Amino acid sequence: MKERTSVMMNEKLIYIFIFFALFNLGCSKTVYETIKSNPSQADIYWGKTSADLEKTEYKTPFKRSIPESKLEPWCFQVKKDGYRKSKIFCREKELSWLINVELVPLKTTITSEPPGATIYWGPTKAKIHKTGYETPHTESDVNLGANWKDWWFQVKKDEYNDSAIEIKANEESDRHIHFNLMPVKKDVGDNKLNQFTSQTNQVTLSWEYNIPADILGFELERRKEPDEQFKKIADIGPNETSYKDAGLIPGATYYYRMRAFDANFKSEYTDEIKVKIFDKGSAAKK
Repeated sequence: MKERTSVMMNEKLIYIFIFFALFNLGCSKTVYETIKSNPSQADIYWGKTSADLEKTEYKTPFKRSIPESKLEPWCFQVKKDGYRKSKIFCREKELSWLINVELVPLKTTITSEPPGATIYWGPTKAKIHKTGYETPHTESDVNLGANWKDWWFQVKKDEYNDSAIEIKANEESDRHIHFNLMPVKKDVGDNKLNQFTSQTNQVTLSWEYNIPADILGFELERRKEPDEQFKKIADIGPNETSYKDAGLIPGATYYYRMRAFDANFKSEYTDEIKVKIFDKGSAAKK
């Protein structure tokens, strides 16, 4: 009798154990994670924190289920070539999780000074080619390597020197490439700064020139010491042949040079001349 009672008690315990196991199994919840992007086929990065993100083998759209018992904090991000990377999303213990990201195309802007330069580009320095674009130009075609890949750029404009060929590396944000173009030097005539008259605190400079009719004038520059930078002190009309520079220091030595210019170009500088300002109003001619 005692043995029968013991067997019955063991059976009851087994039934109770099975009941609670089934009850717990029935009450266990499943968490669903869904990651989408527009456009799709973006790479999915995830990790336990925003600092631990690693690229996975998965691409959008992606869906997985996780038992609630195994749920833990997790962070996500999506990236796709030609687009800005998404922000980082982090969840704690949410029982459902949906990420739906609208990816923003990257843009490359090419400008130049002056504008209106023809754009050349290519995947290598040896393969740059002329495009149908002129500066300024903003490129947003994500299927074009010029927009986001490591790419080579150059611009060209008539009457200006070609820019250098520059590589701009792949970036995860919009990039801006700017070129400053230098005008081709042009022979705008022959002018010589070769005479001066020095007084106590001023000097009168004279020059000879033989220049085309479209010259707009002259730039006159001065410096006080041999190692100083020249600074422009006057723009002079095309028909002038002399200039008086006043307010100078008696006994000091100054250096002068000049060049002619038209609407687009500037000539080479003349040879500089050295002028010593005399004291006590004495005058001399060179």
